[in-house]
Amino acid sequence: TQSTWGFIGELMPKFPIYTPFLSESARAAIGQVHEHTRPAVAMLKKEGLRWEGYVDIFDGGPTVEAYIDDVRGVRDSQLACVEVIATDAPACERPSVMAATTGMADFRASWISHAVTRDDAGACHVRLHRDEAERLGVTGGDTLRVLAS
Repeated sequence: TQSTWGFIGELMPKFPIYTPFLSESARAAIGQVHEHTRPAVAMLKKEGLRWEGYVDIFDGGPTVEAYIDDVRGVRDSQLACVEVIATDAPACERPSVMAATTGMADFRASWISHAVTRDDAGACHVRLHRDEAERLGVTGGDTLRVLAS
């Protein structure tokens, strides 16, 4: 919201920060990933994000960014038409596909147990067990964005 951006703007320095005035250890820490967050940054880089030299105004750590088409989850996902199966998903089945609704207002995402299939025309379809469809708030004929893990 506008008030949030105003709050952040008020926290930003009014003048440049002259790093030569900082201690050597403080200068060395600028743009560095803390050891506790290295796994998270590694995961983000694996997904297509990268460091472009910008640092966070609150902790001096690196900020990562990406062009939307470089993000694996966007690039490799596809839209699929939903078909609902009348049974619940077996408890022992390990889901391997992430499915998400396409609307912003009632967005939902969940693991599902079936892979995407294509019909003769090349259209994508995904079969959902009844409980998976309820969890996602979808019915037959709706569209989901799906990504195999």
